[in-house]
Amino acid sequence: MKLNNFESIFILRQIVRQPVKSVLTVMIAMFFVIALGFLQTAIYHTQLEIDHMYDTTIVVGEITQADPIDTTMTRLMGNTITNWTIRYAGQLVENEYIEAGHEFAVIVPAAEDNTLPVNWYEIAGIDVDGFVAMNMFAFTPIIGISNAGTPMTEYSYETDYAASDTPHRFDDPSGFGAQDIDFAEGFAPASFVFTSDSLIPLILCENTMSWHGLELGSMAYIGFLLPMESWAWVHMPAVVVGTHDRQVRLQGFLTTTAAVPLAALEYSIGEHLGYTLLRFEIDPALNREMPRIHDELTGIIESRDAGWLPLRLTLHDAYLRMVVAPMEQNLSLLRLLFPVAIAVTIIAGFGLSILLMLQNAKVTAIMRVLGATRKRTGAMLTIEHVAICLTGLILGIVVTIVMGGRGGIASFFGFAGLYFSGALVGGICGASIVTKRSPLELLQVKE
Repeated sequence: MKLNNFESIFILRQIVRQPVKSVLTVMIAMFFVIALGFLQTAIYHTQLEIDHMYDTTIVVGEITQADPIDTTMTRLMGNTITNWTIRYAGQLVENEYIEAGHEFAVIVPAAEDNTLPVNWYEIAGIDVDGFVAMNMFAFTPIIGISNAGTPMTEYSYETDYAASDTPHRFDDPSGFGAQDIDFAEGFAPASFVFTSDSLIPLILCENTMSWHGLELGSMAYIGFLLPMESWAWVHMPAVVVGTHDRQVRLQGFLTTTAAVPLAALEYSIGEHLGYTLLRFEIDPALNREMPRIHDELTGIIESRDAGWLPLRLTLHDAYLRMVVAPMEQNLSLLRLLFPVAIAVTIIAGFGLSILLMLQNAKVTAIMRVLGATRKRTGAMLTIEHVAICLTGLILGIVVTIVMGGRGGIASFFGFAGLYFSGALVGGICGASIVTKRSPLELLQVKE
């Protein structure tokens, strides 16, 4: 409907004559656009943050013996994890660090011609006719590690052999890695590898090396006792590539230990080898499937083929469970509230418009007395209300954009359109209700 100049001026004056109602209408329209815009922004930013956390959080875990002080014979080092577990768990994880242990090894210097001394057992202090328990003092526990740059064990303790004849143990247990090892000239963590045609790189504790009369670079032989095969021995040539000053805790007591590449231990001992530790990382792409990964790994360690003793799985996923999971719940709540907020916006626009129209009884009566038709009067009232709403909606879009609302200008106009549609329908309905009454009846209405 086209307005003449008189009608346009009348509408403008009406807006100015009722500043409180006009400002209230503008503010309410602004509020709903801004509220929807920032609810959408909260959903957008929360989703981005959750995605970032899932994509960057690295969950680490480990599989170890369930009871570290179990005294089952031949399991003093916790070497109870089977190769079956290592193989199947490795299909679900990455960046594995693996340790294996063997309690029954002896180390002797090589003969002058670099061969195994004929009397190696005498040199080592082994009674070949005695029981294992009678020879424990002569054994040097061996730890096989898959990466010399990774701390060798969480149960190691630093000792100070220079302070006195009795080694002093520092109180705090800690892992030790390449930075704690003095390598022989020409050797480094990168060279701590083994192949079937090479010498075994051997890292010895300081007092063990001194007791055997060995030096960095010396050639030695490692004898591995295979107790399941009636005192069968496997002897492998080795070279001392490094030394350390640590001890490990085995069944409540501290002892010296030697380290070799994991591949050397696997080659020498074969099916008799038991693993002590599998430490790993989970691919961040699988973080959303962490419950499934946990269940599958749990199923592996609970299998009868998993270990000679019960195993324990530890997944350090508390960050995902205690931080990201609640954020996902909040995001679900925001997404649930969003359509409710849209419905409330439309209903509020509709209801407020009818309420404001009912406040125009006297103005409607005057217009009718002055000769305006019912249709013309309703149209002017609706145009007045819609103009005020449009002002508020435009201001709401501007404020939302300036304050950093995310989601796109099109969505903000969409929110404004939702409120506008409710306000327009409410304005038409309210104007229809008001104009149906007679001027005398309208003048009797108490606004």
